This record gives sequence, C-alpha cells and structure tokens, in this order.
Amino acid sequence: MRVKVLGIPLPCYRHKPLRGALDIGPHEYDPGLLQILPSPIDDELRAGNDDSKHPKREHNGIIYTCRAGFLDTAHIRDFADLAWFLAAQVEERLETGGTIELEDYGGRRRVTIHPVRSEKIHEVGRTRLAVAVAARLSFDLSVWREIATWYGYESVPPWSEKLSSFSPEDLYSNLLGTKLAEGILRTTAIHSRREWDLAMTAWLASAMDALGIVPVDAARALMESLDGTFWSSARRIPDWDITLRRRFDRGPVVEPLAVHAQAPSAPCGADDVPVPIPVQDELAGVSIDGVAEIDVVVSDRLMKHGFPLPRGGDRQVVEADFDHLIEAVRRASAITPGREAAR
Repeated sequence: MRVKVLGIPLPCYRHKPLRGALDIGPHEYDPGLLQILPSPIDDELRAGNDDSKHPKREHNGIIYTCRAGFLDTAHIRDFADLAWFLAAQVEERLETGGTIELEDYGGRRRVTIHPVRSEKIHEVGRTRLAVAVAARLSFDLSVWREIATWYGYESVPPWSEKLSSFSPEDLYSNLLGTKLAEGILRTTAIHSRREWDLAMTAWLASAMDALGIVPVDAARALMESLDGTFWSSARRIPDWDITLRRRFDRGPVVEPLAVHAQAPSAPCGADDVPVPIPVQDELAGVSIDGVAEIDVVVSDRLMKHGFPLPRGGDRQVVEADFDHLIEAVRRASAITPGREAAR
C-alpha cells in the first residue's frame, strides 16, 4: 500500500500490513505504539533461514484465516487487554455500583456500574458475571472507537485513522479479542501481567490455528485480488477512501467475511466453515446492559469534524445512540460516486 505524509507521496516506501503465523510475536499487555512500529531486530530474525526465528515482541498486522477471513491482530489484542482490565474493575463494584473513568478517546469516556443483588451474584457466579460484563463493555467500547476514528480521532496526530474506521475486519477482530479474554479469565487464575501475556500468547496462537491462518504469501494474493473492490491501490494511506468496503454489523451475531472463494489458489477447503460470534446480552437471567452502561462526552475535535450529536447540543453519547451514529457513518462512507454500499 502506497503512503504519503502531510500530503507528500513517499515514492520508495510501501506499507506492508500482512502477517503470517510466525510474524505476529508474543503478546504484551497494552504495548502502545510498539505493537505496530517495525523493528530492525525483528526484520533480521524474519530474514533468517531458521524457521524457529520469530519476533521477540508484538508485531501486529492483518492475517487471513479460512474460517474468519481477514483479522487485525492489534485489534484482537487491544480489546482482550481492555476486557481483562475491566473485569477486575467491574468485579469490585458489583454489589455497590460505581463508575470507571477511562482514558479519553474522542471524548471523556465513563462506565457506570449498577448494583447487583448479592443473592444474584452468588447464583450466577461473581467472576463469571464480571467477566461477561467486561467482555461486552470492551466490545461496545470498540464500536465507539470505530465511530470516533471516522470523526477525526487520531492516536498519533496528524495521522488520520478515518481510512480504517469500520474496515471489514475490525468489529469481528474486536469481538474475537473479548471472547479470548473471556475464555482465559473463566478458566485461568491470572495474577500478573506476565501471566496474562503468556496466556494471551497461547490462546491467540490456538485461535489462529483453529481458524485456519494461511501463510503470508497466500494472504497477500487474496488482498491483491480485492484491489478495486475492498481497497484501492490508486489511493495512498492515509486517504480515507482507500477503503472501498466497510462493515457495520455489531450483532446480535457478528459474521466473519471470508473471501478465499475469489482466489482458488488459497489453502482453504470446503470444511473451513465460517465461525460467527454471538454478542452476549444476558447471563443466567441478568441483563448485561442493566449492570453496566457507557457514556461519552464528545470532544471538540470530533465536533469540528461534523459529529452528529443524537440530541441537539447535548454532547453526551450512550451505547443506545450507537446505531444512529453508525448509520450516519454508513451514509457518509457511501457518498463517493461508484462506491459499493457496505453492509
């Protein structure tokens, strides 16, 4: 993918986001920019002839799997980490209720926990309930992330992230990350970041194997076959309309987007049945929305980029507003002549 910086094309540089099974490295809780910046040491390891050599830290990107299509490993990891963080915060507040203040992301974000009766906590299971609530919160916060990046949020100003808002792999990757976290926390006692990193490294590798990750050369061939339908090589990063297809479905079941049928040479077969992921709304009769809710006070930056406030001048946004906001993004992303309407 070609790149420009501050409007100036970089003629000799190509962004290469695709990865294979040995390229993504071990997990590290909340690594920040280290998860995406290239490393000369990692490049040297990958260039060696010894197949056992692989990156010593996270080296995220896009992978292709036969049962889940394209996946973004950074998104998987980010929202698994967020679910782990939130699980402990929710569990502390189950009886009493309270608020969880989160780092600003397109505005001030806050989670409100409503008290749950002690007998209900005992009936459902304290950790089980906290983990389910945390996983759902993490996914809903990931939806807000996609909305915020469309309306101008930048992790690294002035690098626009609008091109990746609701890209085809995002929501499924986000949800998969929360499900991996839920699986770990329901089966393993995690007492430290080191234990979390080891568990996530193992679970992510197992998930990629179960979903049928393909070699990076096959992923590249598939991505190239989608030039002109899913993305445009005629555009340069960070042009937002380099992305020609977006996906907005946030449940109650999120389907993967497998495209290998368009490239018969891909190492996928008829037995590679796509794996949909349900979004959990309740647990043992307890409504997750009734336990926790999200609200965001929209930032000035998003307002300057035309953020469509659901209630006039009120900058507060809640999870119930997300469908309205997603529909606004859907309409805006389809206005370019000749653009395929994304579902």
